[in-house]
Amino acid sequence: MATLKSYEIPQGFPHRVDDTFLGITPLAGSEESTVDILSISGLGGHPVGSFKDRDGHHIWLRDSLPQDIPKARVLVYGYDTSLVDPNTKNSITDLAKTFLSTVKAFRTATKTSRRPLIFVGHSLGGLLVKEALHIASNGCEDPQNDDFIKSSYAMLFFGVPNLGLRYETLRKIVSGQPNSQLIHDLLVNGESEATPFLEALNQNFIRCCKDQKPPFRIISYYEQKKTKMVKKMDDGQISKEGPPCFIVTKDSACSIGDTDNFLWNEPLNTDHSNLRHRRQFAMLKELSSIEKCHWNDLNVPPYADFKYSEKVSKPVEGTLQWLINDDLSNTEDGSDRFRKDDLITWRDSDQCSNLLVTAAPGQGKSVLSNFVIDHLKDHLGKQQDARYKVIYYFCNIKNDEKFQTALSILRALIVQLCEDQRLFKRLPNRFIKEAKEFFSASLAELWAVFSDLITTDIYTRIYCVIDGLDVYPHEMDSLLGYFNRGFTSQHQEKAPLFKLFCTSRPEGFAISCGLSPRRVLRASTDDLAIFVDSRLESFPTRFTMAIKEHIRITVMNRAEQTFLWISIVLGELYRLQNTSPARIKKTLDAAPDDITALYTNLLQKIMNGGSDGIQILAWITFAKRPLSLEELQTVIAVGAKRATEVTSWEDCVDEVFEVNIEWIHDNLGTLVDVIDGKPYFIHQTLRDFLRDTYKWQTEIMSDFTRPELLLADISMTFLALKEFRGEKFDLFVVDAGLWGTISSFEGYYGSVMAIKSVIRDIESKYPFVDYAAEFWYTHIQTSKEARKYIRQLEAILYKPKTQFWIHATFEQLQIGIHRVSQSSWDIAVLYNIGWLANLLLIDTPDKLSVQFDESLTASRAAKAAPIVLEEILRHTKLKVTESLVETAATYNKEAVVVLLRERGDEVKITKKVLKSAAASCSYSYRNTGVLEILLQERGNEVKITEDVIKEAVSGYRAKKALKILLQERGDEVKITEDVIKAAVSGHKGKGVLELLLQERGDEVKITEDVIKAVVSGYRAKEALELLLQERGNEVKITEDVLKAAASGHSGKEVLELLLQERGSEVKITEDVIKAAASGRSSKEVLKLLLQERGVKAKITGDVVKAVTMVKQLWSYCFKSGGVR
Repeated sequence: MATLKSYEIPQGFPHRVDDTFLGITPLAGSEESTVDILSISGLGGHPVGSFKDRDGHHIWLRDSLPQDIPKARVLVYGYDTSLVDPNTKNSITDLAKTFLSTVKAFRTATKTSRRPLIFVGHSLGGLLVKEALHIASNGCEDPQNDDFIKSSYAMLFFGVPNLGLRYETLRKIVSGQPNSQLIHDLLVNGESEATPFLEALNQNFIRCCKDQKPPFRIISYYEQKKTKMVKKMDDGQISKEGPPCFIVTKDSACSIGDTDNFLWNEPLNTDHSNLRHRRQFAMLKELSSIEKCHWNDLNVPPYADFKYSEKVSKPVEGTLQWLINDDLSNTEDGSDRFRKDDLITWRDSDQCSNLLVTAAPGQGKSVLSNFVIDHLKDHLGKQQDARYKVIYYFCNIKNDEKFQTALSILRALIVQLCEDQRLFKRLPNRFIKEAKEFFSASLAELWAVFSDLITTDIYTRIYCVIDGLDVYPHEMDSLLGYFNRGFTSQHQEKAPLFKLFCTSRPEGFAISCGLSPRRVLRASTDDLAIFVDSRLESFPTRFTMAIKEHIRITVMNRAEQTFLWISIVLGELYRLQNTSPARIKKTLDAAPDDITALYTNLLQKIMNGGSDGIQILAWITFAKRPLSLEELQTVIAVGAKRATEVTSWEDCVDEVFEVNIEWIHDNLGTLVDVIDGKPYFIHQTLRDFLRDTYKWQTEIMSDFTRPELLLADISMTFLALKEFRGEKFDLFVVDAGLWGTISSFEGYYGSVMAIKSVIRDIESKYPFVDYAAEFWYTHIQTSKEARKYIRQLEAILYKPKTQFWIHATFEQLQIGIHRVSQSSWDIAVLYNIGWLANLLLIDTPDKLSVQFDESLTASRAAKAAPIVLEEILRHTKLKVTESLVETAATYNKEAVVVLLRERGDEVKITKKVLKSAAASCSYSYRNTGVLEILLQERGNEVKITEDVIKEAVSGYRAKKALKILLQERGDEVKITEDVIKAAVSGHKGKGVLELLLQERGDEVKITEDVIKAVVSGYRAKEALELLLQERGNEVKITEDVLKAAASGHSGKEVLELLLQERGSEVKITEDVIKAAASGRSSKEVLKLLLQERGVKAKITGDVVKAVTMVKQLWSYCFKSGGVR
């Protein structure tokens, strides 16, 4: 126990130490300080030493806190609570009075009496704060007391024993000492209950909190490890040799009072003594083990893997130094050239800012982004203010195609921000509970979350680096629009500063998006020279120094070359076995200056080398995800058998050979890298050239109208093999009546596990089957292309239940429990395959012919398959019914667009349709935008009725739905009593009520039925708090209101709030108790009523009948004496 009198100064301690620290001692602050942070140590604790790292000299109150909160004045309060001083007698009240008068005197003398005050209290120190606030609130006629109360803003309580300490050895230590009463007041009694003094202190503090407006913000930290108790040794010394225990339990540390609306409880993985140490305080920002698991589910693909892999090039040592070194500043011509000043101004300016750097292919954009990220982390890590965050994303063709979207960028940025626990806790619960919700969220939803995370005050600066804006096609213009609108000049006063750095090729939306300033990256001559020298150093010994010098001079003399061009040419030279000057000169002379011409020359060599290399080029170019070398072995073997009809993998085995890194380099030259066992093109421009411009004029491609159809052919041929179909897959059938008994559920579960086991075994034996099963149909665009593969299609689609591929992909669709598809039409709808729907409608192959119910199929397609719906509408005379439009409005925005485009004249916007659209906008996280589409496209038919408004204000997204209606058709939105009731009882009651009061407050009438709807709603406490705050004088607490509250979703919390705020109006009648007994939380509500109004609450025979089902409550009722 470190006391003021016994604390020893460590040898070599680098600071002057005041060994008393009695009263107030400032540790940090200036004239610019705007808030006081005052720490109060615990029993026998040193006011400064208690907060020092055990293993060093760092005192976080002095050495870290001022950096985290620069405008804070940090104060410590010292007082003597020596346990064994025979001359000292203290009580908690006396200590609190001294504390209060000292703080008031200090703040008066420094003319800061009204400055916001935050308390940091450890153990007994927290009790002194509570008692001092109570004393001051009882003497508010004193202006100093009034200032003290009104300026007190927040409390951080570390292990404060609100219900007492469990510390029996202390009782023995102070036995017979003057301080024995102080310890007696602190310890729990023999029944482990709080002493009368602590009970009174708690009640006094609760009353103090009720009077405080705005309410205090209180965070209570509690220990999760036991602490060794101190005991008195035989020689009279005090030592920590006692038995371990939880000195302050979680209940004791967190039982501040009934005012839960301003409380936050937080565990710390340490013991009582170490709660207030810096390393524990820093842990508050880290994720718990459970949170880390949830975070990992969201971090897909892992954001850092790309940067720290070989998929993105690292700067060669010595390059790009002109960006950070004054002596090497790039002064080459060009007013728009990217220079050091551009980077430093963007980095250091005290305002939100963007910087777009564009460059032609091969100039080193990704390397630059990599360099900027590392530079920011290194530079900012050395700054005094460490409250910064660097987040980044590399748009790159080496990512799986399904992740090449703006959504993936935003998800990765959100995940990086949520490495901090405080931001992770701000994520919507649905993202944390179900990762699939995160991955199915729209760009607008993700942007709303991202905006919320970056506008907190946790960081002072957030640096965001996005490399390659031009690489991804999906929704990038929308994402950049969000960035532009979200950080314009009017937001620059808000913390933190958001700084966006992007790179792109100088084309498309990246140029027109409005990001400015824009600078052009041109490869530095010095950097090119360093890069050439670095590559030449790796050349084998057959290249003499003279030859390498000749290569260096020749390459550097080629005007306006890029890192990409140099890398390819040096790669071709590296492969030469004949290193004679003549051969090297011939190779260099044959290399065109134009990168496209260089690609063409090298590709032609591959095309002349045989079909194996061509196939691999095609797969790298068009595959939906990168294939492994082992998978490529399979596709080459299957491709080699294209001229014959194969029915089994055994027919292809004799074509298998090992495809390894050496084979790739020997056959595909410098155009392909192998990273982590998968081949990738060296640059995006090569893939773009092969996809968009290059003519695949080879024998193997002559059979295909498009090169990508080779992938479809091989995938379908492979899936049609007998190894991937059979009755062994006919296990996964779930019928509607299956769920009636536990045994049937177990049977279902067993079937699922069996099929999963079969899938794992097959995927392990045949690696390529995973790709073929998931993507076979994506390589076909039209039914005309598909007709060439009728044999394969019949093999794949006939008897779907026996097909491996549909079982392997079924779970990936994340559609819940459904029956495995039974027909070709089922598959078309389930996977939204438009060309298959067209094939079945126009010229159905015999084996795929099934009975077609166009109305039923269209209804199913309207839910999740808009492309299939479009085919049905185009090729049938299907009547567009109200039911079909209603289904589309409920489930699928794209289906609504299709209906309006294809059969707009038949689409009638009826009341049912409009109600479905409003409900969809209000309830759905995925199907947003239907209401806006109908208002924009068919506004003259949209009638805003009361029922429509009620649907709009009832769901999870009710606030957004109501905003749309108010913005688009505000004059038609009538705020009736039923509308208000629907709003306040819905899932977002508080938010909708807040919007209604703000926008149409004069129309909001607070009737008894409205109040009943409020107190019985889903989020009743939040809505009631708002109502009491904004329109409290209109809120009448009647018996019917109390009955609705007691039986509602949040009965206990609502009644607690009513008892706290309007206790005199709360009359607990027999009917109220009966309502409580019938509610969802009957036990908790009845217990609360008996605790608060036990004497007045009469438990009659009718009440006893009502609580029959709540058996656990009987003993409590009789103990409480409330049963008569």
